[in-house]
Amino acid sequence: MDYEKDIFKYNYFLVVLSSCNDDRINEEAEFQPMDEFYNENKPEEQEFVITSDTGSAPIVGMEGTELWGFRNILEHRNGDEVQLPYSLKLIELYSYEDMILYRMPTLASTSILESGGEVKITAWESGKELVLKSGEKYPLVLATTATKAGMNVYHGDHPNNEFGSWDASFDGSIIIQAEKYQMHTAKMGWQNCGQAGSNNGTTDVKFSVEGKGGEFIDLYIALKDYQGLLKGNNLVVNHAPIGQNATIVAMAKDQNDEYRLHKQEIMITDGLEITLDMQVVSETALLSTLAGL
Repeated sequence: MDYEKDIFKYNYFLVVLSSCNDDRINEEAEFQPMDEFYNENKPEEQEFVITSDTGSAPIVGMEGTELWGFRNILEHRNGDEVQLPYSLKLIELYSYEDMILYRMPTLASTSILESGGEVKITAWESGKELVLKSGEKYPLVLATTATKAGMNVYHGDHPNNEFGSWDASFDGSIIIQAEKYQMHTAKMGWQNCGQAGSNNGTTDVKFSVEGKGGEFIDLYIALKDYQGLLKGNNLVVNHAPIGQNATIVAMAKDQNDEYRLHKQEIMITDGLEITLDMQVVSETALLSTLAGL
């Protein structure tokens, strides 16, 4: 009799467990922001403390950016001389993975840029941010092999490292095309080595999805033929270049704290509309997808 009761309890447990699993599988997704994911995985800001004016140059970042500027071209905002020690801080974004993890697309106004790299270079002394002296330019060499003529400096208006805009420089900043792109920038902060990418006009790519909170899905279009990245908002990616081959990446978290991903290879056509299929993936699989772009 006890044996029959145990069997009954076991079968009842299986039915309840199966029912719970079915409910979870079939429940409507409620998409959530991914701020924690970005903060944990984005490229770190590197800091280099300079204690002498006679140290060997250049300072080289983890991705290969070379910093060639010295203390004599820097000053405090009030014009005071910079004292030792001071520090340089650097952020390097070259791959699609890093640009996405920093949420830093290559859009300048309504034009997508073909980018040779996005970097941020700042200088500090005693907790105060330094500026370039009048007429000086900060020299750096990007890690990217120079393959495109006519690249220009775009300054980044990105308060608190949140994407704002890339603005073409008209202050004497230049790119010299050698083995690698040599940048001489008249302004510290965010810099982009870029030029307007080729296209046959642009279009808005619209997305639809089953579930709630679609506005929290992060959308990216990564171009195949040149290094250009767009980021969407509220299920729309604006200014997508018609005729370009690209990869769509859409990602979010759901109410169960699981990652959701849609990845698709496309040709951008006028009026393109895409239905997202947001599949559950692990964080490792999501990062692997970004690394493979």
